[in-house]
Amino acid sequence: MKPIFFELWNAGLFNQVSSLELAVGLAHETKRPLVVHFFSHDLEKNIYISTPSIRCNDKRNNFTDRSLENNPHLLDLVDINTDLIVVNEKINSFKQEELVIDNLMTGYYYSNKEEITEDELAFADGRKRLPLDKAIHLKQTLGWYSRFFYDRSPELNKAISSVKFKKVYTDLAKKISDSLGEFQGIHLRLSEHEVNPDFHKEELINDWLTKYESNGLPIVLSTDEPNHQVVNKNKHRFILLDEYIVNNFEKEFKSLPFQDEVVFGLICNLVLHESVNFVGKSGTTYTSYIQRNRNQKGIETWNFFDNPPKAIGEPYSWNNYPLDNDLKMWWREWPESKC
Repeated sequence: MKPIFFELWNAGLFNQVSSLELAVGLAHETKRPLVVHFFSHDLEKNIYISTPSIRCNDKRNNFTDRSLENNPHLLDLVDINTDLIVVNEKINSFKQEELVIDNLMTGYYYSNKEEITEDELAFADGRKRLPLDKAIHLKQTLGWYSRFFYDRSPELNKAISSVKFKKVYTDLAKKISDSLGEFQGIHLRLSEHEVNPDFHKEELINDWLTKYESNGLPIVLSTDEPNHQVVNKNKHRFILLDEYIVNNFEKEFKSLPFQDEVVFGLICNLVLHESVNFVGKSGTTYTSYIQRNRNQKGIETWNFFDNPPKAIGEPYSWNNYPLDNDLKMWWREWPESKC
């Protein structure tokens, strides 16, 4: 059988997770050997998953593990039920490859249907079917399964859903969320998003804080820059999840198999899945992962600080949405993500 070579999108945790889900889905659908490579962000420094948080959270120096001796590999954090051939290094080319697709996220989607219908063309949104008659090497693989796999079967959904975080991490997150009771969640992404100055305007954040304050439930805010001026100025209005974990769950956090900034961010993400209301930022897979898991529960309202257009296209929510194809693959998650 002709293999599929798959270059994992190597960056932050949830970028890697979304990319791995595509690999697992392809392995399930094609039944072909699937080689996933480029798990290591920096093999020389033993860094598998990058995070900007390590540069913004010096107050956690004695809480999270800042050494380079115990950094988690993606497969240290997630379980999968699919056989993959895993290569940590980035491989530029394979001898067996017959076709290289340099940018999967821009131009391709998967379908196993015999004929291309009008509905499939609407799903494709200008993209091509992924060719499977050759040994292909897929690169630039960042993207959500919701927009990649056409007409997902229950079996495919089950395979994709097998990519889930290990129980030791979800258990701690559940313990933290239970201790908070009912709450409203905010993900405030600040670092590396300076290209959008409007997002930092205090009125945008103040508007949502005011809206949530009127609901009468506590507000829990998670951010990659807890020392940012906009956070400090409004700190009296919410529970800062970063500090809440440090002050109340140090023993439990330090008992985890890995305790670096990547894992700290993971725990915060999982806690926010349980919020009654939630608002985040488009353009970050961290927010998208929260919204997708809330979508699974039927409670997601797709709220964003930056107020992008509503995803109300027909028959698929991304139809006529004002984003380029590559951005539609990862900039936000879609209602079609519900399994």
